[in-house]
Amino acid sequence: MDKVLLDNVDLKIINLLSNDCRLSYRNIGSSIGMTSKSVKTRVDKLFSDGVIKRFTIRVNPASFGYRKICLMIIRRNTVTEEEIMNHLRLVGHVVMYVENIGGTSMFGLIMKEESEEKIQLLIETLKPAYVQGIFINRAKTSKKDLNQTDLRIIRCLLSNPRMELSHIAKQLSLSGKTVARRFDIIKNQHIMGFTLEHNPNVTINYMRFLLIVHTEKGLRNKVRYLIYHELKENIHFDLPIVYPENIIAFILYSQEVFAIDAIISKIERFKGVLTTEFFIPRALTSYEDWLLKEIDHLILAFKSKD
Repeated sequence: MDKVLLDNVDLKIINLLSNDCRLSYRNIGSSIGMTSKSVKTRVDKLFSDGVIKRFTIRVNPASFGYRKICLMIIRRNTVTEEEIMNHLRLVGHVVMYVENIGGTSMFGLIMKEESEEKIQLLIETLKPAYVQGIFINRAKTSKKDLNQTDLRIIRCLLSNPRMELSHIAKQLSLSGKTVARRFDIIKNQHIMGFTLEHNPNVTINYMRFLLIVHTEKGLRNKVRYLIYHELKENIHFDLPIVYPENIIAFILYSQEVFAIDAIISKIERFKGVLTTEFFIPRALTSYEDWLLKEIDHLILAFKSKD
C-alpha cells in the first residue's frame, strides 16, 4: 500500500469522527469551514487510502455483566500473538489489541467479577512472554438496564455505526420515535459510543504514537480535558475500549519524532498526572464478536420469557 500524505484538514476530520463517527458531513463541514460534499470526498479518500479502516462502536462492558476491565502491556518475546490471545480468552474477552514496534503489545480484556483472581495464574502461563504492566479496575454500571429494543438497536449499529435511525426503525419494524428515544437513552447513559479504527502505517508526514497516562484518583476526566484543550495542534483519539478510571490511552500525531518528547513533557506537567508511557503502534484492532454473542444470547432470553 502506498504511503499517504495527510494535511491539517484530514487530521481535523479524523479527530471529529474518532470522537463521534455518527457526525454528519454537514456538521463536520460547519466545524471546519467546508461543504458537506467536500467533507464526504475527503472521508471517502481516507477510506480508499486505508487511513480509516472502519467506523466502529464501543460499549460499556458493565452493561453486559463484564464489570472488570484489564489493560495489559505484554512483551511477547518468542510467544505469538495468537498464543497470548488464547490464554487471555480463558479468563475473559479480548476487546482490543495493539501491536507496537519493539516487541510489545497492549491488550484490552473484559472479565466477570470472579475472573480477576485468575489473572495472576494467567501471568505465569504466558511465560516466556513478560507482562510489563497490568491495570485492573471496575467499570461503572449504567443507571438503565438494556431492554430487547436496545439490544436490537445496538446490533444494527454494530453492522453500520452510521446507520440512520429511520433505517433502523424500518429494519426492526419499530416507530421512529421509539428508536430515537431508546437511542438517546443508550448514548446519554454512556452505554455506547462511536469511533473509528485507523491504520497507523500508511501516513508518512506524521508520527503516530500511543500514549498511556496514569492519573491521580478522581482526576482522570480533568486531565483528559486538559490534554484535548492544550494539544489542539495534535490529532488524538481514544482507543475503542472503556478504560480504568485512572488511565487515559489514546493516539497522538506529531510532525516529527523530536516533538514527541515536548508533547509528553507538557502532559506530565498537568496537575493530576502521575506517569506516562508511550509506544509506536504498528497495528490496532478491536473485536466485537463477544458483543454479538452476548446480544444474541440476551435477545433469546427475552423471547423465552414472552
